[in-house]
Amino acid sequence: MEAGEKRITHPGEKGNYELSRDRAEKYFLQFDQEEIIRTHHLEADDRWIYTTFLQEDYRIDRETGHMQKSRDGFITTEEAGHGDTLTIFDFLCHNMTPHGAAEADAANRAACTLSGKWAPVNSLKGRPKTVGVGSGLFESHSAIFDADQEGFAAACEKLGGEKMSVGDIGYKIPVWGEVAVLIKF
Repeated sequence: MEAGEKRITHPGEKGNYELSRDRAEKYFLQFDQEEIIRTHHLEADDRWIYTTFLQEDYRIDRETGHMQKSRDGFITTEEAGHGDTLTIFDFLCHNMTPHGAAEADAANRAACTLSGKWAPVNSLKGRPKTVGVGSGLFESHSAIFDADQEGFAAACEKLGGEKMSVGDIGYKIPVWGEVAVLIKF
């Protein structure tokens, strides 16, 4: 392909995101599901593993690894997207060992616990360094929220956020169980 050309997918043909999601679903099946359920205190039955991510309910088919999300208690469902699927699988399988692989070392498993302290993303061990505050990366977003602090508060509260007395305005937003992020301006 030449620079600037777009790859066109044809009806019925899967794009890279769908292919990546499909590979992740198959990879998930290599892990001990009972260990995942125990480790993360998840609900499960013979067919599904259930979890919540950012105030939305998800379920994973235990035979196929296919993930669905629902906003109405699974009366209706939709296919989970690429980002949701890979994020949830990464969280659930972090420091776990796929069947048939060498055992993960105990130090890594022990390191994956909540410290009870807030930390900037850039300070977390093993995470890539990203552009942070003062770089201009978040200027367009902060300008929107600066002009509409009520809108920022409403968006945080829609995600289950709890108002915190940090910065000009801040919210603690639950991600999974006890795992939360703190967003502040």
